[in-house]
Formats: sequence, structure tokens, C-alpha cells
Amino acid sequence: MGYNTLEAIKQHEGLENLPIIIFTGKNLSKSEELKIKKYADSVVVKTAHSYQRILDEVGLFLHLIEINNSDDVRRKNNGLGALTDVLKGKKSISGR
Repeated sequence: MGYNTLEAIKQHEGLENLPIIIFTGKNLSKSEELKIKKYADSVVVKTAHSYQRILDEVGLFLHLIEINNSDDVRRKNNGLGALTDVLKGKKSISGR
């Protein structure tokens, strides 16, 4: 397993919250699975139906990113709205 790679990704500044899905054909022991789950958000073992599961997992992460991005936009807009409210009715120093 690429534990060193997983650890390096999670320790890299800016990638700490990067969602990681492990897609493996290997049957994992309990200790291997626990070790991987320290770094990965999801582990999918290849089976006949695993391709649908991997699509579901990726879709879930993309949906979460979309929700977080909408929250960021909403927060930014709220910040601008608050600034607009503070400046409402105020005049510039030049009197324009």
C-alpha cells in the first residue's frame, strides 16, 4: 500500500482536507483497513458492483464540494451586503 504517499498528501499544506477514496482489488485485513482509514475518507474493494459504488462515492464528494462552495459564496455576499449597509447614506469626503 502507498501509506507514505497518503501521509505525504495529508501533511502537505492545502491538501489536509483533500477527499481520498481508495479503490483496491486487495482484500484488506482489519489492521490494513484501519491504517488506511487514518488517511482515506472511503475504501472501495473492487467487485462486480464496485464501479457503481465508486461513482456514488465520487458523486458524494463532488456534492459536498458544491455545498461548501455555495456556503462560501453566501458568506462573501453577506459580507458585501453588510459593507453596503454600513456605507448606506454616507457621502465621500469630496462630497460627490
